[in-house]
Amino acid sequence: MLSKQQLGSLLWGIADTGLRGKVEDYKAYILSLLFFKRLSDNYAWETSCRVKEFEGTYGTAPNDKQLTRLREEGHAFVVPSDSFWKNVRDAALEKKNERLDYAVNQIAERNPALRGIINSVRWNEPAPDGSGAKKIDPEVASSAINYLDPIPLDNSNVSPDVLGDAYEYLIKKFADENKKGATAGQFYTPPEVRDIIIRTIQPQADSTFYDPTCGSAGFLIDGAKFVKQQTGDAKRIRLFGQETIWNTWAIANINMLLHGLDAQIKQGNTVKAPWFKADESRVRQFDRVASNFPFSEENWWLNGTPKKDAKGKPVLKKNGSPQLEYPDKDEFSDRFDRLVYGIPPFSNGDFVFLQHIVASLSEKGRAGVVCPQGVLFRGQPAKTEEEDGQKRKPDDEYLIRSGFLTGIRDKDDKLVGEDTRNLIEAIVVLPDNLFYGTTIPGALVFFNKDKPADRADKVLMVYGAREGWYKETPDQNVLLPHDVLPGKHCESGAPSKRADATTADRPPQT
Repeated sequence: MLSKQQLGSLLWGIADTGLRGKVEDYKAYILSLLFFKRLSDNYAWETSCRVKEFEGTYGTAPNDKQLTRLREEGHAFVVPSDSFWKNVRDAALEKKNERLDYAVNQIAERNPALRGIINSVRWNEPAPDGSGAKKIDPEVASSAINYLDPIPLDNSNVSPDVLGDAYEYLIKKFADENKKGATAGQFYTPPEVRDIIIRTIQPQADSTFYDPTCGSAGFLIDGAKFVKQQTGDAKRIRLFGQETIWNTWAIANINMLLHGLDAQIKQGNTVKAPWFKADESRVRQFDRVASNFPFSEENWWLNGTPKKDAKGKPVLKKNGSPQLEYPDKDEFSDRFDRLVYGIPPFSNGDFVFLQHIVASLSEKGRAGVVCPQGVLFRGQPAKTEEEDGQKRKPDDEYLIRSGFLTGIRDKDDKLVGEDTRNLIEAIVVLPDNLFYGTTIPGALVFFNKDKPADRADKVLMVYGAREGWYKETPDQNVLLPHDVLPGKHCESGAPSKRADATTADRPPQT
């Protein structure tokens, strides 16, 4: 059997067959082609296993009718007889794209669970210049197919764990190639960061685990692996995720299938149209939540309009994009009642995602969230006239953050209701330039709706951006294995990596 390292290196070679540089988002083409090969190879292997089982039971080879039944039944997914890998491989060069496109679409048609996943890209799409040529040159498609053809991807050669890990290796390689681009951060979170979160929130067997911005589903897969370490069975946890970008949603689903995991991963805008709901006015709650949401997303409700000057011309930012103006927040409401701590500015969605995550936690739920450090201090607290001469009220971001620590508060900073729980368990400040697609320094915020009594008014704070606690490289900072938690936790489940990490006696207000 191939090892994860051998398979990963082999599969990465597909990028050098011509797809890289010939088509945008080439990773989607490579990953969908890989998935097609896996389904086709495994179908043949499943059939051979059924034939051997038949021969062992009845002491004779199946006849033609029995063999047809053995080929058509008992498979995880249906592959039509004219849509196997060999049908594409053996097609004439000028028919290669058409045959490949036909095959993946036929498989999607026969397997509703694979629609939009295996056929997430269009292999037979015409070139946009109207020349009559193909967007993917048939020679490029043929080269990728020929490269992958001799690599056996059935269960007898590659286990789901090995194939799944090799798939994640590919995802990391794609992200590494585009470290500075925005798309890398949309689908990939460094595994060291995921590891800190997973080992802190500790997903449990027979529980639910949710990622509202799941990207390629790394958090969900790591949660299942954590449960497997505890119980021996990665399927003893129910996984849920949502992803806005179609191709990334397809990659997440393929990732799950190649790991042999069951999950509900839905496509759509988590803020405007959450898929997982308790009813039409509340989001569903989960035992564990992990997320790396888009940092400081502007226009999160999609209600901004271009600002214009006195002459009616758009007002532009320094980068050339239009400045936006937004309607009055007093007229806004969220029908899922998630923004109970306050409505943040429409120009920055950090506290929208955080409140969605809090609303998605069960009464004993815990969450670990990657955030920009700005969520720790942005916002203006209340000021008396003696303090600033204006007697300013606190802004919404301050009230939301304060609410996480001491309960929901109004514009006069007065408590609303009787719930004064401190939901924040721990804060870990991370070094800058750690994440793909941004140099913004990040932080980890851990929520716990069921903190132990002795930790009820405390927040563990860890400054993980200290010199020597991470490795600096020319392109990106990296957390090394010895920089990550050794697996030891304090009673509340928060990280206890550093002896000199401080615990606040009272919840901080900023």
